[in-house]
Amino acid sequence: RLVSATAQVFFHRFFAVKSFQDHDRFLVAQACVFLASKVEEHPQRLQEILLACHEVRHGLKRGAGTLDPTSAEYAQLKEAVLKAEFCLLSIVSFDLTVEHPYEAINGLIEKMHRSGHISESDHCTFLEAAISFLTDSFRTSLCLQHEPKTIASGIIFLSTVYLRKLPPEGPMVKAYWNLLSISERSIRSICEQVMELY
Repeated sequence: RLVSATAQVFFHRFFAVKSFQDHDRFLVAQACVFLASKVEEHPQRLQEILLACHEVRHGLKRGAGTLDPTSAEYAQLKEAVLKAEFCLLSIVSFDLTVEHPYEAINGLIEKMHRSGHISESDHCTFLEAAISFLTDSFRTSLCLQHEPKTIASGIIFLSTVYLRKLPPEGPMVKAYWNLLSISERSIRSICEQVMELY
């Protein structure tokens, strides 16, 4: 999950600066996955990434078959992905630190559980919903627009609404909003962008 999330952040960072017209998004995506696997200390051989991405890109339905690692096509693809990786490194200024909202989400859910906003029986369901929304959010550019803690708060709010677990009127509401600590503008931005995916 972390490799995928980090690769998506790299992809968004790259295309925040560069144009889709000038760069093959599939090459850049492969370079992002390759770099992210190293950054997140889950290194994969480039050959494995290229073969898997080729299969996803072309699929067996189109009759593309498997990429032969001894072919000239493979050698050209490998060289192109390595060049794309170098270009990616230069675009992100070799800043490979990516903080994800996963930890913040876990922390917020624990706080909400301790404060009585989430019952023991709802804990797992709530966590699953939040992680699903967060994973889907990487398809948007939220990671470029908001801090991870803000995204976590927005995702928690969205999960609360989705599961119909908003606190009833009274002191619990104030405590709920104090836990989230997010502006209305940010919450609206995050929720709208995630919901556009559905």
